[in-house]
Amino acid sequence: MDGHMIRVEIADDSPFKQVCKDYWELNKDRKFVYTVKQVAQQNQVSEIGLNSLVKAHCLVYSTIIFCSNCQKPYALGNRTDFNSIAKNQDKVWECASCEAERNAKTKASYPTVD
Repeated sequence: MDGHMIRVEIADDSPFKQVCKDYWELNKDRKFVYTVKQVAQQNQVSEIGLNSLVKAHCLVYSTIIFCSNCQKPYALGNRTDFNSIAKNQDKVWECASCEAERNAKTKASYPTVD
């Protein structure tokens, strides 16, 4: 499932495939089609814990923000993350792997004291 600014990956055998689709569906104005309450009601799941359920059953990536080093796409965990990238499309981001590598190189460049 590709959105305007996101790519949603859902396992074909997920019992919550429709929940994930409904949760992440965007209209042409890049607004969510359904509220969290509507997603819960139409899929007969609890509104409490819906974010955790969706996060456990699908992966969501930005199609506009990538690691400044390795080009890995920015992973979104919830709608708040989406709203953040929608407002900051020019965001410079470094993935955890590249950040750790950079920190290790920086640390290694300092002389050790004996």
